[in-house]
Amino acid sequence: MIHLATCSDHPAGVPEDDLLLDALSSRSQAAAIRPWDAGDWRLTSGDVCVIRSTWNYVDKRDEFAVWRRAVAERGRLVNPLEVIEWNIDKKYLLELQSRGAPTVPTALVAEGVACRLEEHFAAFGCEELVVKPTVGAGSSGLEIHSLNDLEPNADGVRSWTYDVLLQPLVPAIRTEGEWSLVFVAGVFQHAVRKRPARGDIRSQPEFGANVTAETPPRQVLDAAEQTVKAGPVTTFARIDLVDNGGTALLMEAEYIEPQLFLEGQPGTVRALAEALAELHG
Repeated sequence: MIHLATCSDHPAGVPEDDLLLDALSSRSQAAAIRPWDAGDWRLTSGDVCVIRSTWNYVDKRDEFAVWRRAVAERGRLVNPLEVIEWNIDKKYLLELQSRGAPTVPTALVAEGVACRLEEHFAAFGCEELVVKPTVGAGSSGLEIHSLNDLEPNADGVRSWTYDVLLQPLVPAIRTEGEWSLVFVAGVFQHAVRKRPARGDIRSQPEFGANVTAETPPRQVLDAAEQTVKAGPVTTFARIDLVDNGGTALLMEAEYIEPQLFLEGQPGTVRALAEALAELHG
C-alpha cells in the first residue's frame, strides 16, 4: 500500500494529491490519502508513506516527530526520515551553502541571543533584511526590517524566542518573483514562476501570488541542479530560487511536504508515480 499523508486540516488531501493517486491507481498500485494526525498508522514492512500535505506539523512538532519516526520504523518513508529530520530546520541552508550551493547569504541567530540589526545590514550591504524562524512553513513568522526604520544612533538590538535566519532581501523577489523547480529522483521535471502580490514578498498562492508554468533560464536551472547535487538523494524535491540580475540564488530546498504544482504536468506526475511504484516493489 502507498499512503499519501495529508493532515486533518485537509483530510481529503489537495488537488495535486488526487493527480498522484490517479497515476498510482493506473499502475495497479493500491494507494490512499490519509491524514497523518488521525487514524491508525500501524503500517507493514511493505508499505510506503509519502509525506505530501502534512502542513499543520508546525503547530504539532512533537506529535509529528513521534509519528514520522514510528512510520519509518514500520514502513518506508518518502522522503527518508534522515532527510526530513535535516530539512525540517532551515539551518540546512548553511550546510548546503558550505557544500557549494549558490545560497542567498544567510546568518543564524540563536534563540535568546542579542542581535544588532545594523551589523547585519552592513555585513550584507543591504537596506532590507528578512528574518524567518528556522522551523516554520508557509512564511509563518516572517519579518522584514528596513534600514530606514532604524532610529538615529540606534543599532536595532533584537532577540527572538526561537532560532532565526537573517538574509538580505533580494529586490528581484518583488519584481521578478521566485522560481520553483521540481525534481524527481534527481532529474529536473518542470518549473513555475511565482510572482508575489504587489507590495508583498510572499510567493505562496494563498497570499495572492500569481503562479505560472515557465521554462527557467539557464542560470536558474544550473543553480537548481547544483543544489540537488549538494543535497541528499531523494525521490522528489522542490528547489526555490530568485534570479538576481542573471545570478540565481537558492532561497529554500524543500524535501518534506512541498507543493509540487503538478496540475498540467502529466510528465512529472507519471515520473513520480513510477518512482513510488518502484519503491513499493
